[in-house]
Amino acid sequence: MNSRFINPNARNAALSGNCRKPPARGLNRNRHGFSLIEIMVTISIGSLVLISVGVALTSLFRADSSLREQTLQSSIRSRFELELRTDLHQAVSVEPLPGNEAAQGFVLKGPNARRIEYRIQESEIRRSAFDQDTLKHRDGFRLPRYTTATYRISQENGRSFLSLDFSKRPDSIHAPPGAAHADRVIAAVGLDRQMTQ
Repeated sequence: MNSRFINPNARNAALSGNCRKPPARGLNRNRHGFSLIEIMVTISIGSLVLISVGVALTSLFRADSSLREQTLQSSIRSRFELELRTDLHQAVSVEPLPGNEAAQGFVLKGPNARRIEYRIQESEIRRSAFDQDTLKHRDGFRLPRYTTATYRISQENGRSFLSLDFSKRPDSIHAPPGAAHADRVIAAVGLDRQMTQ
């Protein structure tokens, strides 16, 4: 009597084994989204990439800044050496600054009471051109950081020479390697005048 109320299609499906079973909760292969571990791994990899790029850009910026500074210092040094050699070659004589200032610079004397003073200061070498007692021109040449300058006047074969030495300052013990370059400029006094005689 109960068999009358049973759906024949349901009975056939049950007998053939085609009825669908609900999937188990932990085995759902068609899920959407990411797990917490996947998100954490992605964030960690992204952070490492950003840190690497930041370090590389910082190193590149420092190298560029250092190169610019070296180029500027080289340009200043070349201009200064050319100016000093020209002044020395055209001078009649060279003497230390008078009195207590002798260690701080020298005077190049030219014809007609013209003179050029070079004063060595802590951070620059200052050049002052005088016509008699009137200041005509003044400019300065910045010394590289951690660098000092000293001069020496010498006589050789009846000719005066001036040597200007650049060296590392004694108080710059914490200077980075290569910050101060030793260099020397040597020029004869009155060379242009002697060649024209």
